Amino acid sequence: MPTLDIVSGQVRPSSVRGEFVIHEMVVDSAGRLTQLALDFTAPQGTGPTATGAVRINSRVPLPQ
Repeated sequence: MPTLDIVSGQVRPSSVRGEFVIHEMVVDSAGRLTQLALDFTAPQGTGPTATGAVRINSRVPLPQ
């Protein structure tokens, strides 16, 4: 099962529940990741929802 850990001094998710969407993932012939675009959300209980995006060598735009 895919997982994503969020660690920050300000954000401490009360749950590991959330979701992430992989828009692009490319690996080379050796299995090394060469391009990645993903967005994630992680509920904070009664607090704000943590959201973010990861882009590695990707032309997929960041969310607005």
